[in-house]
Amino acid sequence: MYNSSVDDPDGSVVFQESIEQLEKEEFRDVAKDICLVRLPSSDQLLNSLLRSSIAVLQLSTREGFEIKVTEALAKSKVVIVYKAGGLPLQIVDKATGFVVPKGDFKQVGEIMSKLVLQPELRKKMEHTIANEEFQIKRQEFYTPVAIMHYLYFANELCWKDGEICKKWQNGKERGLEEKGVVWGNGEVQDMKARHAKDLWMEEYGVKLDGSGK
Repeated sequence: MYNSSVDDPDGSVVFQESIEQLEKEEFRDVAKDICLVRLPSSDQLLNSLLRSSIAVLQLSTREGFEIKVTEALAKSKVVIVYKAGGLPLQIVDKATGFVVPKGDFKQVGEIMSKLVLQPELRKKMEHTIANEEFQIKRQEFYTPVAIMHYLYFANELCWKDGEICKKWQNGKERGLEEKGVVWGNGEVQDMKARHAKDLWMEEYGVKLDGSGK
């Protein structure tokens, strides 16, 4: 059972291929125990699916970042992922989930069997996931913090009120102090701005050393 995505062009193809696989003679003995369901893209259905699951699998072979992994961990569910793209960065192997070599479906099956047959192991991992330390770490993947990161990145690409910026004039570089934010077209706009990193430090009580790190 899986929750489809609006940006998943291969979903229907993979779903049909899975059905055809189950119809083969070699899977006859286990086919009756397998139910394939492709749910429409819905936050409510996804929430119900995650909360009622034993474990969550994200077996993408190419993936930058998968928000569903974060959503599963937010519900204290063990996640199994392939070692592909940014997926291994979202979990701690053998603590909050399992990182499996790409394409090793046999190991995925072994891990799933272990989680089903050893509920104490699953409960231990779920308790680890719910630990405050991991909850705080996971906040960096949430939308509000991600927005703050983008704002910080944007601030690094422009100048803030009163800062020294560099301009080219007659083929020579010279430093100018501008009262405002300097945009890409050279326009200076006084925005009474504050760096997003200042807001971030206030929110999380972070203090920088003298080097600005």
